[in-house]
Amino acid sequence: MSGLKDLLKDTRTHLMTGVSYMIPFVVAGGILLALSVLLSGKSAVPSTGMLGDLSQIGTTGLGLMVPILSGYIAYSMVDRPGLAPGVIGGLLSANIGAGFIGGILSGLLAGIVVFYLKKIKVTKNLQSIMPILVIPLLSTLVVGGIMVWGIGKPIAGLMSVLTKWLSGLGTGNTIVLGLILGAMIGSDMGGPVNKVAFSFGSALVGTIDKATGLPSHTAMLIMAGIGVAICVPPLAMGLATLIAPKKFTPEEKDSGKAALVMGMVGITEGGDSICSIRPLRTIPLRVDTLNNKSVISRGCFE
Repeated sequence: MSGLKDLLKDTRTHLMTGVSYMIPFVVAGGILLALSVLLSGKSAVPSTGMLGDLSQIGTTGLGLMVPILSGYIAYSMVDRPGLAPGVIGGLLSANIGAGFIGGILSGLLAGIVVFYLKKIKVTKNLQSIMPILVIPLLSTLVVGGIMVWGIGKPIAGLMSVLTKWLSGLGTGNTIVLGLILGAMIGSDMGGPVNKVAFSFGSALVGTIDKATGLPSHTAMLIMAGIGVAICVPPLAMGLATLIAPKKFTPEEKDSGKAALVMGMVGITEGGDSICSIRPLRTIPLRVDTLNNKSVISRGCFE
């Protein structure tokens, strides 16, 4: 247990390593996606033509953020044997909707599993294949199994419960709903709770009033609050690196500049590279800030 304690004692260093390798994907993918939206002149991500191709490149880059974060957290913990289970676990985390928190967990889990597998004593004949076959295979099976069966199904159930709960609230009190949705958007850095809130708002806006041919006024109020909550995290993180640069590493300051650009076009992931290093400090701030901003924006649009 002492070896594991020493390994986890440097958790912040492992997170920093994962984030430092992830930042180029955030910057490249995020800015390309932002450019495609800006050049299209519309409020939606383009899907056709050259701008659609540009957005596809950017989206692919952003899609690699969580796998790279997870993989290099594990790499920092146990060197190269941790890469395969870490990256695969991170990709599964992204696919099941666990977001950055799931990616951090899968990276740490991959590092711990490989750490114990490397301690298994084997014969000399097997020593040569342990790092290239046995350890990657078994660690990927364990990490992947936990992500799919241990985390994936509960997340799917949670999303279903949250969706039914939000639907049951109705739209009568938009202030309360704005507080709840704003907090949900900021709570898990692009994870399942965030997605439920956004999907709820999108579903409301997708309901057209036959008399006007437009979404209802209440639906637009709610989606306006969600839109503000989506933009605030990257803008806040980007501004923080400009206001207090001495508190951030050079890599974080570079990602802060990209976060400002992504925040302007509603790409929440721009702020997640900094949030991933300090989740316990930044997530409560995001929740508190975003539920208030969501309500304030509702008042402005009403």
